[in-house]
Amino acid sequence: MPVNTAEWLLAIDAHPETIDTDLVVAVALSNGDAAVEGVEPADVADAVDALVGLGFLEPVLATDHPLGEEHVLELRLPAGLR
Repeated sequence: MPVNTAEWLLAIDAHPETIDTDLVVAVALSNGDAAVEGVEPADVADAVDALVGLGFLEPVLATDHPLGEEHVLELRLPAGLR
């Protein structure tokens, strides 16, 4: 079931365990951007891990890439927020 992007971002912003970087990364990902201007790649990876752990992202596919592993992620609303 498709997730409303605005509701998804609002839920991330309102979640007590997310930080500003998580929201910045979520906005970039929702726009199809893997690189986030002004955020270090390690911080992007940490934010993605946090969003996966909280149930906001679900890995659909992982594949090897010359620059590292590449992932396809699906936007999700955690069960308690639906």
